[in-house]
Amino acid sequence: MMHIGLIASFVCAYVGFSCWAISQTQHWRTVIGGPFPSQEMVRTQRFFGMVMVALSLIIALFNDGFSFGALVWVLILSLAAILVAFSLVWCPSLLSYINKVISYFYFANAVEKTNKP
Repeated sequence: MMHIGLIASFVCAYVGFSCWAISQTQHWRTVIGGPFPSQEMVRTQRFFGMVMVALSLIIALFNDGFSFGALVWVLILSLAAILVAFSLVWCPSLLSYINKVISYFYFANAVEKTNKP
């Protein structure tokens, strides 16, 4: 059961760092291409990234307690950040899937899709 908490904490940290990376102009061009999104979408991505990293901390603390969970969380953060950097270099299409999920849940984007004839 402990491994599920570690994996969940890592996945949350990886998604959070991916959101932060995609919200930057250079990484957006590498991963998505095309025009840069609106400031609202950038803020949404950064907020979602912050929430996911905070959720990673909560899961790590709940899983291992305060003292050891904080240490594990720092190690998970460093591993997730390195893997996001590797993903940007070797497989940027993986990060585009994360962006598709975020934009799917983005309410203003859904409203624009329904208003088109």
